[in-house]
Amino acid sequence: MIVLKKLARGFGYSHVLAIVGLLLMPFAASGTIDTNQYLTAEQQIELLDMLPPPPEGAEQNADLASVRSVRESATPKQLAEAKTEGTLSLRIFAPAIKEFAQPGKFPEFEKFFDRIHRESDQVVELGKARWKRLRPLNADPTINQGVHDESYSYPSGHSTGATLYALLLAEIFPDQKTEIMNIGRQTGWHRVQLAMHYPTDIYAGRTLARAILRQLKTNTAFQHDFEQVQAEVAKRLIHANIFHPGNRTAKPLAAGSIK
Repeated sequence: MIVLKKLARGFGYSHVLAIVGLLLMPFAASGTIDTNQYLTAEQQIELLDMLPPPPEGAEQNADLASVRSVRESATPKQLAEAKTEGTLSLRIFAPAIKEFAQPGKFPEFEKFFDRIHRESDQVVELGKARWKRLRPLNADPTINQGVHDESYSYPSGHSTGATLYALLLAEIFPDQKTEIMNIGRQTGWHRVQLAMHYPTDIYAGRTLARAILRQLKTNTAFQHDFEQVQAEVAKRLIHANIFHPGNRTAKPLAAGSIK
């Protein structure tokens, strides 16, 4: 009871009750994350059919002009940060979720998000193959800074993946929702600053990510796996008892206190 009272002061009673509920929830008999597909091939196509085709003609020209403007106004610091995000991973969210972004520390957590990334990427690649939209830096070589990428542009894989990660992480770490969602949005916009994507690629990725999540939540295997991930995180938070990701008023994390 004393431990729960301490946790409640740091996390809020509703969050603690949710954590305790997750820890008491029995795991499925397998105890491991299912390796089958969450999304069927038919569902992947249906998700893509929800998106409009990319702009053409005057709208395409306006979209490209936006990329030029964004690229020219980007600061060296912004461009340097954007270049570190060439591969989408949980580490991008480290400012908000701390140690949970570290590879190898939370196997179910990491495996789950790897699978989410893989499946969302399959949908994105189908879209790129369908529409074959040239990336801005290929459509206008004058804004290319020596980057060579012949893959297509619409919808943005980074925007889709980062938004989907953010939506799921915000459910796991509700106190950090604002910071998590901001990181997801920024990750997509960085791709425009690098002239890898148009703004409309980014917006399409955000729309697609929300549609993917709605579909995922109808899948019982996804529901099971997501509950396991939530339980793994909750167990760690209770074990630490001094740290909640991003809680600025919580007791400072002492060196070595979370192994």
